[in-house]
Amino acid sequence: MPFESRFDRSSVLPRLFSVLVVLVSLGAFFCCGCSLWRKESSDVAGLSVPGQAVVKWKALPNLRCNLYRINPNGTQIQVNREPIEPTPGAAPGQHLVEYQFVDRGLVARKSYYYVAEKTGPEGTEPLWRTPMMVTAEAIPEADSFQ
Repeated sequence: MPFESRFDRSSVLPRLFSVLVVLVSLGAFFCCGCSLWRKESSDVAGLSVPGQAVVKWKALPNLRCNLYRINPNGTQIQVNREPIEPTPGAAPGQHLVEYQFVDRGLVARKSYYYVAEKTGPEGTEPLWRTPMMVTAEAIPEADSFQ
C-alpha cells in the first residue's frame, strides 16, 4: 500500500503563507518602531543625552543671517546671538557659499526644525520658507565639559 499523507496538501500552502506573513509583520513591528517596548535611544534610564544640531545651508556670499528654531507649539526662537556669516574659507567670487551654525543644548537623536532670514540695513527677509529638519547628534565627551 502506498504512503498516504495524514494532511491535505491543498491546505499547506495557505498555512505556510499565513505563517510567513505573521513572521514578517512581527519582524517589522519590532525592528521598525514598536513604541510599546522600544525606548528612545536618546532617553536612557530617563536621562536625556546632550546633543547639538549642525545646521548648514548655501546662500549668496555677502549675507548676514539669523537662524530660528521652531518649537512644537509653532513659536520661533532665535538661536544665534550675532548674525551668522559665511563659513570661513568661502571664496567671495563664488555664486553660493556655505553657512553653518551649531545649535547646542538639545537632546541627541531628536529632530528639530529651523528657518533662516537674511538681515541688513534694509530689514529682514526669509531665506527659505519651508523649515529645514536637522537631527541632533550626541555631543562628543571631550566637548561636553567645555
